[in-house]
Amino acid sequence: MNSFDLEKVYDSQIDPLVTQIIEICKTHKIPMFATFQYEHDDAGEGPGYCTTLLSESPGGVNEALRGFPEVLCRTGVDGTLHPPALIMRVSKAKQT
Repeated sequence: MNSFDLEKVYDSQIDPLVTQIIEICKTHKIPMFATFQYEHDDAGEGPGYCTTLLSESPGGVNEALRGFPEVLCRTGVDGTLHPPALIMRVSKAKQT
C-alpha cells in the first residue's frame, strides 16, 4: 500500500459527523462500531486509525461488539496481521 496522510481531512470533515452520530447513538443507546484509516506510512509507523465503539443498548451491553477493536488491531482492515507495535497505533479510539 502506498503512503498517505488524510488526518486533516478526517479531523475537519469526518470527525464532526461522527461526533453527531455518537451523540445520537448515546442518547438512544444504539450500539455501534466504526473505524476509519486516515493514514498509512510505509517507511514509518504503518497505518493510523480512528475507531469508535459504543456497546450499550436498550437491552444491556452488546458483548459481541466489545471484541471488534481487538480483532481489527490483530488483522487490520486490509486483512493482514499486524505486529504488537502497530496495535498501539489505534490510539485515537473513542471507546465508551
